[in-house]
Amino acid sequence: MDHVRRERNEPGMHPWCTQAAPPGSTAAVDRPHGEARAVIVVGQWTGQEASALRHALRLTIRDFAEHLGVAERTVAKWEAGGSAMVPVLVMQAALDTVLERASDEAKGRFGMLLGATWNPAGSAGSAVSSPGDVPGEREGNMERRAALASMAAVLGATLLEFTGALRHSNVGERMLGYIEGDAARFATQYAHVSPGELLSPVQDTVTVVQKYLDGRQPIEHRRRLCRAAAQLATVAGMTLFNLHNEQQARWAFRAAAEAAAEAEDGLLGAWVAASECMIPTYNNDPWEVLVVTQRGQCLAAGAGSAVVAKLAALEAKAHASLGNDGTARNALAAANRAMTRATAEELQPGVFGFSPAKYFFYEGTCHVRLGQPDAALEASQQALALYQPTKAFMEPTIARIDMAMAHANKGDLDQACQLTRQAAAIPADLRTGPIMARVHEFFAGLEPRHRGLPAVQEVREQLALPPSAHADRWRMSPHAHPWRRRAPTW
Repeated sequence: MDHVRRERNEPGMHPWCTQAAPPGSTAAVDRPHGEARAVIVVGQWTGQEASALRHALRLTIRDFAEHLGVAERTVAKWEAGGSAMVPVLVMQAALDTVLERASDEAKGRFGMLLGATWNPAGSAGSAVSSPGDVPGEREGNMERRAALASMAAVLGATLLEFTGALRHSNVGERMLGYIEGDAARFATQYAHVSPGELLSPVQDTVTVVQKYLDGRQPIEHRRRLCRAAAQLATVAGMTLFNLHNEQQARWAFRAAAEAAAEAEDGLLGAWVAASECMIPTYNNDPWEVLVVTQRGQCLAAGAGSAVVAKLAALEAKAHASLGNDGTARNALAAANRAMTRATAEELQPGVFGFSPAKYFFYEGTCHVRLGQPDAALEASQQALALYQPTKAFMEPTIARIDMAMAHANKGDLDQACQLTRQAAAIPADLRTGPIMARVHEFFAGLEPRHRGLPAVQEVREQLALPPSAHADRWRMSPHAHPWRRRAPTW
């Protein structure tokens, strides 16, 4: 509903009022561009007058109450009271809202009720009070009090109407619940549903949320919509990257970060950053990982949350890729400490959780990067044992590739190829971008004398990879170290 429109300010006047009027009088509030003038009444109303106004405008109690921003029973109580006084500010809130929908005839009747003239054309007319209402000469302090009373009444009416606008929403509680439920469900399904199957319903829900965000909602409704939008965009970003659409994935994560900021949810923004790290992690760009994780840690602001643990574990992987043994170890220790402060819900699998299985999966990758095969095998086996009861497919597959790298590092090529063959056995639609990045890393890290072995070529054929004579497409950062590099254990 529109509010009384802002006019040019006279000295000492409230922005919404063009002239002061003492209690019990009427004042014309000009509207721009020749629109009809609203009459502001500063005085008392009775239940009878409220009833007369409603009938003159041909509104039901329900419609009248909706326009005033009060409950139906409140209007009924006023009218039943007859001569009982009605809060004047509530009645004034109707002047510019109810009348917008009223006919010219009803506006004329309304003017008669006020003892003033309503000019529907709005060209040169004004609201004229009766002679008895015109104030005489008063002392300066009396005039100031009258002006302040008038301005307070207009301001109160405007703010009351503003609260009504805040309550108005184009999305109901039930629909908000559906949207939030879908966002949470997709975040859980991400771990065990193929990206091609997940993309369509996520996209459909994003479209619905965008439609509602284009409308008007109370602040809390908008925050909830933005929170759901951030969750959906995060799942979309991860799904798009799994489908090898890196640029679209980056756009999705950018949208997720902006939606989390709009929702004023720093912790959710930290989860978005942690998820975004999958792009530089599997592009083997540890420096970008460190930039994104630092942004996430700032958003988390040291909260006792699993996202702090995930960000620290991602930092550990990045430092391990850079060969920073001690720094990687410290980051893993920080992740361990943060997990002890996380809630049980945050330790569950899903996009917005960091389970113990994922921690051991990350730890295994760290040891592979640092050339510590025994520690890598131990951590990866723990991860697989914890993943076994779940339907997750991507991380257990990558954990097996980590184990294959560890066995190859120890010189056991047969066991390495057997594990890689197990990883290659998953359906083609589940061979996500991260999985294939690690497969290419495995083959790129083999010693040249091992790349032509029959067992190695068999796995390449199973994965439909080009012959080993072709360059592997795994992107090596200039700062990255081959996984076969050996380093002291710790």
